[in-house]
Amino acid sequence: MKKITAFLRRALAVRYRVAVIVRGRCFNASGTDRRKLISLAQRTEDMSFWTLYKSGPFGLPEREVDSSLFTT
Repeated sequence: MKKITAFLRRALAVRYRVAVIVRGRCFNASGTDRRKLISLAQRTEDMSFWTLYKSGPFGLPEREVDSSLFTT
């Protein structure tokens, strides 16, 4: 039963990656909580742009989900 549960968790897992551009350099962070990653991106000082990517269940390829351009 444990093997089936572990297989289903891996197969249905959703991962997020946020890419933040700060002063022309790109920084990445990844995790499973979308809200925390967006909050992290928005709180970054001197941030000019961030993009959130999602890789879905059953090995779906990574795709862009959300992005924001910071203007002053």
